[in-house]
Amino acid sequence: MPVNRLLYRWAPLLLILVMSAVFYYPVLFQHKTQIHAEGVSLGVALMHMLSSALHGQDSMLWTTAIYGGHPVFAEGQGGFANPLHLLFAWLLPAVPAYNIHQWFSMLVSGIGAYGMCRSASCGRAASTFAALALIFSTLWIGGRSNLAVGSTMAWIPWVFWAMNRWYRRADLTAACFFGATMALMVLSGYPQLVHGVLIYLTVYLAVQLCSRQEREWLWRRFTPMSVTLLLAILFCVGLSAVQWLPLLELAGASHRSGGISIGGLDGAPVVTFLRGFLYTLPDPDGLPGQAAGGGLVYFAATGSLLVCMVSSATLLLRRSMLVNGHIVATVCLVMLGFGDRGSPLFQLLYDYHLIPGLHSFRVTFVYLYVALVGVALLGALALESLARVGSSASLQTPGRSVEFRTHTLLAVAAWACVWAVIAWYLHVDAVPVAQYYLAITWLGCIGLALVAGKQRVLPGVAVLLLCVEILALRMDPFNFGNADMIEKPQSVISLEQRGDLRDFKFADRNWANTYSLYPPRSSKVARGLAKMLESVTPAANALWGVSSLTGNTALDLHRRRLADPLIEEELRSGNQRIPGLRLIDFASLKYLSVGGPFAQPGFEVVYRNDDLKVKIVENAHVYPRFQFFGDAIFVADVEEAVAAIAGLDRRALVLESDPDLPVPGRVVAAAGQDEPGFELLTDSSGLYEFELYTPNPVWFFVADANYPGWHAYIDGRETTVYSAQLLGKAVYVPAGKHRLKLVFESASFRWGLAVTLLSLCAMLVSLLKRRESEPAVRPGSPLTPPAT
Repeated sequence: MPVNRLLYRWAPLLLILVMSAVFYYPVLFQHKTQIHAEGVSLGVALMHMLSSALHGQDSMLWTTAIYGGHPVFAEGQGGFANPLHLLFAWLLPAVPAYNIHQWFSMLVSGIGAYGMCRSASCGRAASTFAALALIFSTLWIGGRSNLAVGSTMAWIPWVFWAMNRWYRRADLTAACFFGATMALMVLSGYPQLVHGVLIYLTVYLAVQLCSRQEREWLWRRFTPMSVTLLLAILFCVGLSAVQWLPLLELAGASHRSGGISIGGLDGAPVVTFLRGFLYTLPDPDGLPGQAAGGGLVYFAATGSLLVCMVSSATLLLRRSMLVNGHIVATVCLVMLGFGDRGSPLFQLLYDYHLIPGLHSFRVTFVYLYVALVGVALLGALALESLARVGSSASLQTPGRSVEFRTHTLLAVAAWACVWAVIAWYLHVDAVPVAQYYLAITWLGCIGLALVAGKQRVLPGVAVLLLCVEILALRMDPFNFGNADMIEKPQSVISLEQRGDLRDFKFADRNWANTYSLYPPRSSKVARGLAKMLESVTPAANALWGVSSLTGNTALDLHRRRLADPLIEEELRSGNQRIPGLRLIDFASLKYLSVGGPFAQPGFEVVYRNDDLKVKIVENAHVYPRFQFFGDAIFVADVEEAVAAIAGLDRRALVLESDPDLPVPGRVVAAAGQDEPGFELLTDSSGLYEFELYTPNPVWFFVADANYPGWHAYIDGRETTVYSAQLLGKAVYVPAGKHRLKLVFESASFRWGLAVTLLSLCAMLVSLLKRRESEPAVRPGSPLTPPAT
């Protein structure tokens, strides 16, 4: 193939690669790292957990780093089953693995957007415009600071691409492609984006059924389409079973199992979201009510007046029903993303549970990520339509051609006036004037192209103008810092000198993790990061191998949430609870990070950093994580356990047990007997092994949360593991010398892994044996250019 032909074919992808590499230049070439938002507090920490597990240093399924013990794999937010996460965590240390993965997922989403538009019969230039508009939109850039969001949204355009292919061909290959891309979204770890994509696809297909022509065509191909769609669903469910089976188990045991209410930034006025679609505001520090890209003035979305003008042109041109489907689906996702202030329709859908699953998520703006993909696709379709305006044979006569161009120019002028009013209404002083200049230039190029009959150059011109806008306004939005900023803080170094930290837990009460709400370019970010690390804030504490009773992931256990009011009461100044009989004592909470004065009796200051306003106090009455109890109180459920612990008047173990099941009775060590003891043989987050000796029957307690999957074996014989002291687990040990093994063996993970592997094998075998049928191409299919 000639070199010029090769360059022509691959130039769009090369441009996407170069632009994304320039964006992440500090990461790729200067040993920098993202230091804002949840990049360190969550992304790097989760990548570290995964890397440690892959190298045999820890468990992939369970961690003691957050919530006093948590099934981190089932959480999903780490995306531990994501193939890309596994690859980068295996090859690289945690910090570069996180950062390079974020660049790579940006590149993946750009390639997916390009392929999506090509599958919708858009040209190379129009598809390139859509890809750049998507991956450099302000909200899409902001999503790169969250590992799960950045990983999941990368596959959204691939799902749309796969859907286009399935709708056009409905064969086995299309079904595999469709199912695999949806499975990758599930494995990436952010379920709300999967929910948004399902809503989009449902609306899109519903719109197709509104057309008689589409209904007739679908009916003629009902059998192959229904069979291949079923196969795609089965492949998706099977390939992602290793993630969704544990996730469903955890969701049922979490505080969100009964649904939650909408909160966060969703109360922002509609004008806030609209302004975010049109403008990139480079200095959010100067905007009132501004935090993390959202506030009273501006919420990051598309961030481009140029992109919005291009995409909106779809409404002025003749459209197929397929294009109408994308318009309606995009508008629906925008409406959901605006939340309860967006429209009365949202409140109707929410109040009457008309969209299944909507009550399972705490924010709505996440749906805008899916809407952005629709906006980008509509932009490509509009450019392709503009490029073909007036190309019909009936318009080639001079008179008809001049008349058509005149009418088109008048329509463009009216359209420009509408946008001028919109821009005037949404304008704030912080809007860069360059965005207006680029919009005016685009309008001028449309007029000149129509007059000269050179409409074919418009997609290329749009790409050029968009590149200028990105380079000028959106190429340096992140606060990259030196990677060595993420090092063990002095607080941990100092406390390690006082003894082994593995036997105790930390908690953070100075809200240091709220630094993640600062805008990325804020001057407060670097100091906020230093304070967060110094405060041993979750989940960054996992980087230093220390445990915490607090956490920052989405699905903390219901019992952990019930413990919060009791813990807060025990830490309140003037509390009358007896030291040594408090939940914080039994849960091994030894170190507490505080910001202001803390005068609770029984605590003393052991570390302070006045510059960062960090103070760590030590609980003098804490028990270590392994404890013996001779006295037990039995309760029926977790609610009774909370009440029992709150009313303890003696050192006793509160055990949760089904009243209908036989359990050992209350045991009390006899006076004068030797104290029980143990030797710790294996100490891992998912596996403990002990040599125990006790002269009397005794309860052995581990201050590590209980959860389905924990098993205990005494001398090789399985015994019951009881939830105990609300935030731990206990085993009944007979008198004598024994070997005890506590291991986390998740049945949901094992079954999920088996189903995933079997599904992968089935899909590969099916592809190897496939017999391609002739593609079914028809007028109005996604490969047919949109009518103009």
